[in-house]
Amino acid sequence: MADYVFKEIITGIKCGQVIPYLGPGALRGATHQVTGQAIPADSDSLIYAMNDGKPMAPKLMYEFPRAAMNMELKRGRPFVTKFLTKLYGENQ
Repeated sequence: MADYVFKEIITGIKCGQVIPYLGPGALRGATHQVTGQAIPADSDSLIYAMNDGKPMAPKLMYEFPRAAMNMELKRGRPFVTKFLTKLYGENQ
């Protein structure tokens, strides 16, 4: 993309006319600054991280929202909130 397009987008964000959207690949290749481990960003890696590295039932492994709803029903909403906060909010 040309520089003028980025400048136009940035100006739009500052004016409130453009809302940035991060797609599903936004964290691809992101790693923890200290350990160098990949940050879970896709559906499967999020499910494994939420379930202590173990897979869930095939119907839950289909997508992260299903697995998260299942865990919410079993352990409560605070479990899912704490998991995501710890994963993305407390790491570098």
